[in-house]
Amino acid sequence: MPRAELFLDSAYAIALSSPKDDKEWGITDCISFVVMRERRLTKALTTDRHFQQAGFRTLLRENLNL
Repeated sequence: MPRAELFLDSAYAIALSSPKDDKEWGITDCISFVVMRERRLTKALTTDRHFQQAGFRTLLRENLNL
């Protein structure tokens, strides 16, 4: 049976979600950012501009020219 393991630096995710200049990232986005960085992922299948602000490619935004 497949096993899933997830070790999350919750303090890092919480720190990311703190108000930053023009960014209002929620904790859910920040947890996603932490997991994606840990797994060395660079692309997200989303239109959410927060992922773009965090340095990820947002494939659906690119397809829709947003």
